[in-house]
Amino acid sequence: MRHLSAVTTITMLVLAILVAPTSAQQVGCAVAQQDGHDVVKMENYRVQLVIDPSRGGAVTSYSDKLAPTELILQKPFSGLCMDHFQEQTWPGEFLEVPYEYKIVSQTPEEASVMVWRQATGIWRGTLANPKLDGILLEKTYTLRADSPTLTCAVKLTAPEDQSKVFSYWMQDVMFAGGDYDAATDRTFRPSARGVRSTGYDNNGHYGREEWMRDFSAGWMALVDTVKKTGLAMDTDYNELRINYANGGNQTNEFMFNTLYLPQGSSRTYTVRLTPIVGLDKILYVGPEMIAGWHLTPAAGGTGEMDFQAVRSAQAVQDMQMAVTLVGGADTSKQVKVGVVPFGALTDKPQTQTVPYTDAPADPLVVRVEVQGTEAGGPQFAVSMEDFFPGTYQWADNIQTDMRTPIYAGVRPSQKLSLEKPDNLAIREPWMERYLYFEGLHDDAYQVANAVHSTNWNVTKDIIYYRYGGSWYGELTDFPYDYDKLLSYEAIILGGISKSGLKPIGMEMLHDYLLAGGGMVVLGSHGAYGRSQLKGSALGDAFPVEMSDSVFDLVPTGGKPVKYGPDKAEFLGYTSLTPQATCYFLHDVKVKPGAQVLMQVDGKPFMVASEYGPNKARIVCIVGAPLGNPQNGQTAFWQDKGWYLILRNAIWWAGKKDDHFRK
Repeated sequence: MRHLSAVTTITMLVLAILVAPTSAQQVGCAVAQQDGHDVVKMENYRVQLVIDPSRGGAVTSYSDKLAPTELILQKPFSGLCMDHFQEQTWPGEFLEVPYEYKIVSQTPEEASVMVWRQATGIWRGTLANPKLDGILLEKTYTLRADSPTLTCAVKLTAPEDQSKVFSYWMQDVMFAGGDYDAATDRTFRPSARGVRSTGYDNNGHYGREEWMRDFSAGWMALVDTVKKTGLAMDTDYNELRINYANGGNQTNEFMFNTLYLPQGSSRTYTVRLTPIVGLDKILYVGPEMIAGWHLTPAAGGTGEMDFQAVRSAQAVQDMQMAVTLVGGADTSKQVKVGVVPFGALTDKPQTQTVPYTDAPADPLVVRVEVQGTEAGGPQFAVSMEDFFPGTYQWADNIQTDMRTPIYAGVRPSQKLSLEKPDNLAIREPWMERYLYFEGLHDDAYQVANAVHSTNWNVTKDIIYYRYGGSWYGELTDFPYDYDKLLSYEAIILGGISKSGLKPIGMEMLHDYLLAGGGMVVLGSHGAYGRSQLKGSALGDAFPVEMSDSVFDLVPTGGKPVKYGPDKAEFLGYTSLTPQATCYFLHDVKVKPGAQVLMQVDGKPFMVASEYGPNKARIVCIVGAPLGNPQNGQTAFWQDKGWYLILRNAIWWAGKKDDHFRK
């Protein structure tokens, strides 16, 4: 990639004060009285703020000295770093309630303040969620003398005698420029479709787009695009579940993944808040920098781009951006624009302008690879990209169906860090317990009849899958608790998608198999190919290899279900009638070592194998309960022997061999 021989540096903002901190500047931290109660005031060369322990330990006043205006309305339910649990809808038990506090440390270089409160689980006057009771929330704010960033670390600790399951949620309610404009106050959030810019008004064909689930990095920023001021927040991408902006620009909120904490253990979420001055279109936020950009096209695939960068939490002594333009509709068309050099980053925006030629036709995607050096020598590298519609007729990243993006990148895989029991092992309950995830058409399988015929002393928990009018949906619940999950003898997994289970659900179900738990996987409208579990640890544990296509159901022509070449012992205790017919099979390949227990016209219908160190038993039923019987036929799921075969498969998966041998 060539280096540009010349770049144009444009100073976007003339500042009245020196913005580079000096060794003479110190961080201030002091307790003061406000409306008859204690508050803690913090200040450095760049920002000044107030932490109010009586109001949920939130930041209730915040001002950037480079754009001196109050960002927070001085009234209840406004502030930064307000605490919630997703299990309690707004307002939850932590909002506008008193916290304890103390100044943890104070030196000329750095100050830290801790606020804390213990959860009760009581919401709207009742103990709505016992799994929240007793969680200790400790929130530590840290401000350094040499950085514009306020760091907020939220530590959540389970009681010594109880495990806990919960989903933490941080809310920031402020005005980017000190006042509110529904159109020009914009929230910027990175997604697989580019950096989405949303306001309350004028949000494009996607509508208000509050709940962002395809976020591609752990940041958001609220900017007054006229005053070019605002606030950026970043956190660990791997911890996030939803990147939420209420109303598009009225609050910015990080919703974290559901978390299981064993007894006495802790998890800390760190959020950095950095002021913005001089930027009106955000490309990236991280601990190294905040970056912005613009593209100005000319004729014939030519034009210029300008990139802006300011410092963030860490001081950066130099960095460079390698820029590529990609065709949004045809990603094979790419043009390497060049390498844009920056010097040391400061609070004052630097702008570098670079021309381009031979660009693909609109719409375009700009991809930027950054390499840099922090002060003191550590190296860093980050990637970023955005979508530029240009003259594309829909003026947004969207196709004519008004739902499907014309371009979507690949989201980075989230690396989960779950707190897990020291010993992953199935707990033998006093009664047989089975967990059933039921998707569309799965009720046809007669799972209830099968389970309730397993034993007189049995219970079945059901979790339903909601489609919500879309191809993929979500679960009504999930046992995000290893103690509970490991108490089931077997799990019946219906047509549930990857998006419904979410990363934590897929990992916990895989851990369940590693512990030796049993699983029966059903075929249906939402199973196998459409589940998109292929390539995940959970999907790869199955004895069959799934198709890449979501349209993986293959018609059989109405062939009977027969025993396979590897007929299992447990199938010998019951059978289907000769009229039992299957009309659709999922397109799968049997993995080496797996057993084909039943088949349709030579193709697998029921496949089984053992998996993992504790020999988890997995049965895959790849026939789907779809189709209309003809004269003389009986749909296999309606056959009088079917629920007994399914019962025996559940017994076998749950290692209840003694049951079907009686």
